[in-house]
Amino acid sequence: MEHKDHKLPIGTILDKKYKILNVIGSGGFGITYQAEDIFLNELYVIKEFFLSGNCVRAHNSHEVHTQNLEKGLFDKFKQRFLEEAKILHRLKKVPSIIEVTAFFEENNTGYLVMPFVAAEDLEKYLRKQP
Repeated sequence: MEHKDHKLPIGTILDKKYKILNVIGSGGFGITYQAEDIFLNELYVIKEFFLSGNCVRAHNSHEVHTQNLEKGLFDKFKQRFLEEAKILHRLKKVPSIIEVTAFFEENNTGYLVMPFVAAEDLEKYLRKQP
């Protein structure tokens, strides 16, 4: 199942301060958005816990619901996602580990917030390499 049908609409406000600007990508465990802190005017990346093939979002809703997966199991995976965020937050000073500046639960799922780093797409970069 492609996440594009279930992404949050551009302009959605998360955690009362992060405005979704666009979708960066999606994978098996989530959807990644570029967002702006509406108070600080700073760019961030927000990863939403959204299991491919196991999560849906109703047409006019931001709430994430499970399908093909027991809710208790989804909640267990979501808690692991948020625990990983806590660990990454504690490791923010370690070189080569992206800083997690915040994490929260909303819309029946979890979110990680990281600084936005403008860079070339990794796939494009690798194609240029000899």
